[in-house]
Amino acid sequence: MTDDERKSLKQKTLAELEALQERISALEFSVGQIPPDSEMDSATRRESLDYKRRCEAEMRAAIARIPRLEATVKRIDAPDYGICVDCAKPIAMERLTESPDEFFCEECALD
Repeated sequence: MTDDERKSLKQKTLAELEALQERISALEFSVGQIPPDSEMDSATRRESLDYKRRCEAEMRAAIARIPRLEATVKRIDAPDYGICVDCAKPIAMERLTESPDEFFCEECALD
């Protein structure tokens, strides 16, 4: 992997981190805007609860991804970055471009 490829992947990872943090803030704000139950009829309350559950699930997924991306930013300059932790073969650049925090080559990920 070239230095330019590493730099590009690092920039992509940092941008994804920033986007996730912004999305979490937007979801938190959105959930906070749901009116109290006393101000809704039962159908609206059900819709609001469903929306809140979807937002909370999306927030949990985003929050869980942040440490993995932060770890990727730290290790992206390491000589073993981009090497499959299972088989020690290089991970395809296309795969890393799609998901810079990938630890496995495509073959090992399918096992």
